[in-house]
Amino acid sequence: MLRTAVMSAIKSMQAPELAAMVRDKSLRPGRDYLVVDVRDDDFVGGNIPHARNVPSHTLHDPDVAAKLAADVKDVPKLIFHCALSQQRGPKAAMYMARLLGPERTAEIYVLIGGFSKWQDAYSDQPDLLENYDAKMWSNEWWN
Repeated sequence: MLRTAVMSAIKSMQAPELAAMVRDKSLRPGRDYLVVDVRDDDFVGGNIPHARNVPSHTLHDPDVAAKLAADVKDVPKLIFHCALSQQRGPKAAMYMARLLGPERTAEIYVLIGGFSKWQDAYSDQPDLLENYDAKMWSNEWWN
């Protein structure tokens, strides 16, 4: 029952909605919203501006999880993602929802399509990417 309640508390966010937040100069990352990128070694090659990288495997450490929970407790929107947002991102979002508990005020989201879809959509818009290496995301890289 708790797992179902936690899962239903997680919302989905499309890339254009997050892009609008990133571009909104009245919003401050870390105060008004926080993007939590749970990619591990695959964080190399680019990220969403001001994203906080918390590798998924580190969330198993109670100290890391407790610090993240303390850092985000007053942030109204938390957006989690990984490469595709099919496994690590949603799992981390559910874990954080459980950790923050039912009294949390934050809305918790998973970015649909993860960083892969984000960079597909915004690879030509440098204000929506940091540390971006286009070659890593090209088909040539994988051949």
